Amino acid sequence: AILFSFSLGSVTNSNALNRFLTKHVILYFLFVLALLLYYGGLIIDIPPYFVYEASDENALYSQGITSLFMIAALSSMVLILQQDSNFLKQVIGIFLTLVFIFLSLLGAARGDFVFGFILISIILLFRKPIPLAIIGLIVCGIFAFSNLDFDNITESFLLFQRLSGITDGDYGLRDVLAMQALELVFQNPWCLLFGGGFGYFQKYYGYDYGMYPHNILLEFVITFGLPVAIITILLFVIGITRIYKEKGSSNLITIIGLYVLMIGLKSGSLIGFMTIGYLAYFTTIGVLSYPHYMKQIYERSD
Repeated sequence: AILFSFSLGSVTNSNALNRFLTKHVILYFLFVLALLLYYGGLIIDIPPYFVYEASDENALYSQGITSLFMIAALSSMVLILQQDSNFLKQVIGIFLTLVFIFLSLLGAARGDFVFGFILISIILLFRKPIPLAIIGLIVCGIFAFSNLDFDNITESFLLFQRLSGITDGDYGLRDVLAMQALELVFQNPWCLLFGGGFGYFQKYYGYDYGMYPHNILLEFVITFGLPVAIITILLFVIGITRIYKEKGSSNLITIIGLYVLMIGLKSGSLIGFMTIGYLAYFTTIGVLSYPHYMKQIYERSD
């Protein structure tokens, strides 16, 4: 996580390295897609589908596949946002973004897809509304010419069936774990103020390690206490605001970081190397930027 955090700083601070990374990350995802097709991990049918586990035919969806191709879609979107993006690069970016969004949809993990789709929509809406409109028209055109109604869509794609399950109260135990996490901190003032350390949630309820709160914010409070959590969130917001002002919304590292941390609000673990790496990086930038912001506030008050 420490090495990952250091590498984030190197890429973010170099525009040339950011463009190089964007290009080669997309090539990597295309290579992964080619391997999946070659080895039968992706079956071309109507509709296409992934073979998630070779040894487990009952595996119906995959968070890994969904988030992998959503990161690929975010990377392709960066091609559209780059200032030196010509017409051909814009077309390629739109095409690849659509392809990778569709592959992410086939992965059928609800939160991983929805968070990424929302992030792409918001960024394009404010930065590149025309490509967003083109993507919307293409999607609408595909559904219009395929003569699919809403029932056909929900029956054909597992993701839509799983999303409809939310209306029936199917949250995959995340609501239960969240309520238990809140009960823990409110019933234990010491934990609320000072935290209980890593794994305290599992120890408190007698759970296995895999039954963590599935929310990095709640897990952070349980681990370090509310005061440390508030300070960290403040520094995190300062850090990401500083990076956005200096690098804009076309920085691949920042966009992927936002996506990773958004996923962390519904299924992430605090000790995941990408989660803690991004938290450490953005918070460190916040610490280094804090005097700068305090100086600006002091000058404005004068």
